[in-house]
Amino acid sequence: MSILVTEETEAAVSPAAGNIVHVETRFSIVHDALVNERSHRDDAIDQFLAALYSAFGDFRVDGPDNEPLDVRILNTLTAMKPLRDYFLEFVNLANKADRRNDIHSVIRPFLGTLLAYKHAPREVIHFNHLWCDHYRFVLRELFIHVIASLIVDCNYEEARKYLEAEYLFETDRGPQRANFLKFDAYIKSIDEFQTRRLRQQRLSPAADLLKARADRSFVSFGDIMQADFLLCIRGLMHHQKGLARWFPSTLIYAQEFEKTGFDLFFAAQSKKKFQPIHVLLDVRNKKDLLQRFEQVSKDCSLAQWKLGEVPIPFDRYMGLAALATA
Repeated sequence: MSILVTEETEAAVSPAAGNIVHVETRFSIVHDALVNERSHRDDAIDQFLAALYSAFGDFRVDGPDNEPLDVRILNTLTAMKPLRDYFLEFVNLANKADRRNDIHSVIRPFLGTLLAYKHAPREVIHFNHLWCDHYRFVLRELFIHVIASLIVDCNYEEARKYLEAEYLFETDRGPQRANFLKFDAYIKSIDEFQTRRLRQQRLSPAADLLKARADRSFVSFGDIMQADFLLCIRGLMHHQKGLARWFPSTLIYAQEFEKTGFDLFFAAQSKKKFQPIHVLLDVRNKKDLLQRFEQVSKDCSLAQWKLGEVPIPFDRYMGLAALATA
């Protein structure tokens, strides 16, 4: 007899709040199943992710309103944050569980299905793509956190699978496939609309918000910036032919890493510690990395990539000067 609860056992409340309660219940069950290695673990994972997917759907912004769009997006992000937190806590549990790679083989396609929320629902004819900005923000946030947490746990091979995966999701035009670059997004309602409305002088309010929400104890904001940067470099090196690029907006806070580079690249000065870079960026050795980056710099005009008016010091974040002589 299964101990998994059914929907009928949960309190009757408003749809959005009710689904968050439902996700909380499912999280409690999957937490117990992972920590105590219960026989119903796989069922608990499936039910938790199904509840999470359903709960995401309660937060669609489906039309114009008297409230400024950026305010609606920010309020919706606040309301959705419990869902984000449950998912990230689940990923952290998965990283430490037995057969954790099997669990990630379920998480990867699940993240792909969430990409559907970046698009108009099939039944809607007139739709403003900015009404999905909260989903764009959260999906970018989730993907960066997953990669960052895997790097923190030194599970580089599993992180590589996320970088190489093809993600399947539904759109109003039917099923679509994409690589990890699909998780990146420019959040126009926050970075432009809010900036104009409040007359701010911030380089990226969306990056500010990502930093403010970096409150999980198992991943620091430094880890998040490193993952953001690594996703950018991986995309440049292996997806040059496409128009999509991963833009590392969190680097507005990365000045402390300009001297020695992010931790992975600093460690890679030692031949014995180059393996993570080899796996994550799919480069053979230091020479291969230096040659590929030199080519990418020319092909993608990296000297013109800026945060505000300041060029992004890619070479410093990668510690290339030290790598070249190590």
